[in-house]
Formats: sequence, C-alpha cells, structure tokens
Amino acid sequence: MIYLSYRPSPPLSLAVEAIWLYAGYSPPHRLERVLPSGTIEWVINLRADRFLCYHPETYEPVEATAGALVAGPRASVQIIDTEQQREIMGVHLRPGGMQILTGIPADAVAGRDVPLEELWGGRAAILRERLLGVPTPQEKIREVERWLAGDLRVERTPHRAVAEALRRLEADEAPVKLGDLAAELGLSSRRFIEVFTAGVGLTPKVYASIRRFQKALRTIHRTARCGWADLAIDCGWYDQAHMIRDFKRFSGLTPAEYARLQGDFMLHVPVEERGQICPIPKPEVMVGCRR
Repeated sequence: MIYLSYRPSPPLSLAVEAIWLYAGYSPPHRLERVLPSGTIEWVINLRADRFLCYHPETYEPVEATAGALVAGPRASVQIIDTEQQREIMGVHLRPGGMQILTGIPADAVAGRDVPLEELWGGRAAILRERLLGVPTPQEKIREVERWLAGDLRVERTPHRAVAEALRRLEADEAPVKLGDLAAELGLSSRRFIEVFTAGVGLTPKVYASIRRFQKALRTIHRTARCGWADLAIDCGWYDQAHMIRDFKRFSGLTPAEYARLQGDFMLHVPVEERGQICPIPKPEVMVGCRR
C-alpha cells in the first residue's frame, strides 16, 4: 500500500492542511466506520466514478454519489465501502478553510456528501479525468495543488471570532467555557454560534465535543491499556458515563469496543459483521512528502 500526504505552502496552507493519496488498500473486511473529525474532506475516487454510502445500523446501501465529492463535517459515524477506497485521493481542509477556498459557508455541506460539481461545476469532472492521465502519485498531488491554488482568494479570511475560538478550542489547555469566550470576543452567544457554524460547519459546542472525542481516540490509539475513568477526566469529561455516551453518539461504539476493533488508522474502524472481526492491515509502504 502507498500512502502520501503533502502539506502545501502558504497561502494555500491557510485553507488546506493536507493533500493526500493512497493506493493498493485491500483489507479483508467489506465495510468501515469513519469516525467524525469535525472537518471537511474533498475526495476523488480514481478507480470508479462513484461512491456508495451505507446505513449506519443495517449496513445497506442508501445513497450513491459521483466519484468526486465534498464530505461535510459530521457529528456521527459514516459507513463506507472498502472496495471503493482502493485508489483515492483527497484534500483535508482546515476548519474555516471552506470559506477561504470557495467563499461557501461550511454549514452548507454539514452532515452531507455533496458532489464536487455542485461547487466547481464541470471543472470537477475535468479535474478527475486529468488526474486519471497523470502517471505518478506525486504528480497527481501537485496537479490538485495547482487547481486549488487557482481558486484561492487571500482576501477571504475566517471571521476573527472563528479564528480565535478555534485557536482556544484546539489548544491542549483547560476546557473553554463557550459563553465566556463569546463575551471575550464581543459577541452575543447567538451571534457567536452563527459565525462559528458558518465557518466550521458545526456549532461550537458540538465541535468542542468532537475535539474531546478525538483526544480520547489518540490516547487509546497509542496506549495498549487505558483506565477509562482516568481517560474521561484527562480528556475533559465530567465522568466515565459522559465519555461513554459521547463515544456511542459519535462512533456507535463504546471506548472498549473501539480499543478492540481499532487498526492503524485512527478514524477508520472495521465493521464487525456476523461476529467476525477483520482488523485493518498495516500499510506495507508509507511514503511521506510533507513540507
């Protein structure tokens, strides 16, 4: 398996955290849970011009989209087909990056998979066709970078309140009291929620909860054994019961179930079907081209 992740230079890096590609992904399981990250992903299927989405409980196909899509920020698990992940690439946007890159509020795509053509029109299909003719993974990434740079408008910047709120929420400090933060920024709570949701696609409260969930995932992912009560407190929950509630809300799993099923990719968890557990295999080749 080949995995590439590239961090673009400024000013594109103001909106885009990474352009990525992987190929040769062939796990033994059919479906995966994709856990919420609170961010937006642009994804292009380089094998087939479509993606399928599945019901999170029945695992039956519920929706098909074109092979180039915008995966909006979510607060719930998504089920994907590993067959459609054999050769894909994408763009991982920074929180607030959607408005910088396109001028479109992030909440316009929240909780949805939107065909990229709704944002770019016919250019989306042209880009995918062009990528199919580019010979190497590195060149494909450079081609996407050129297309994105052509759309960037440096005058589009996040609302100052959104930028400051993100800085505070992403800092590994004491939990932020959102009402106090809004007052510090000179906004009413209602106005703060409006501008943050437009920039990020989720309300400040939901985004903060997902950040806490992500912190717990990172700890479980790198630690063989966890004390659940201590983990809950360390990550900002009031107690273990509140942590388990949020885990089920965001992933459909308890922390213990996540620890048992996890593979090498923190946000991708094999779906357990008929009691059979098929872990995600380790990549054989890991190639980085980070700046």
